[in-house]
Amino acid sequence: MVPQRYGCHNGTTAHPPVRRWHSGWDRMWGEIAKAYGDAACVHDGEAWQYMGTFSEGDEPAVHEFRHRSLPPSGGRMLHHVQADASDWENAREPTADDLWVSA
Repeated sequence: MVPQRYGCHNGTTAHPPVRRWHSGWDRMWGEIAKAYGDAACVHDGEAWQYMGTFSEGDEPAVHEFRHRSLPPSGGRMLHHVQADASDWENAREPTADDLWVSA
């Protein structure tokens, strides 16, 4: 079961963020790379950003990513990656760098 954190407006539930040391980190960024050719897609100084993990009502949780300037439209785009309960498992111990950099 995907961990639940707190309720948001309009029936949206925010879940704890997936961190760099969690097993889901590489998996969800790998899904972005599969869909768009690489995980960053840097364009006009913008790249994909992990915005958090959410669910709507009884719908499965999704990891939400945002790009502010994705070609060919050059506009804002959202991409959702299906969350898995194992995404929050520790794949490794966090390092000092992980703890000082927001994920």
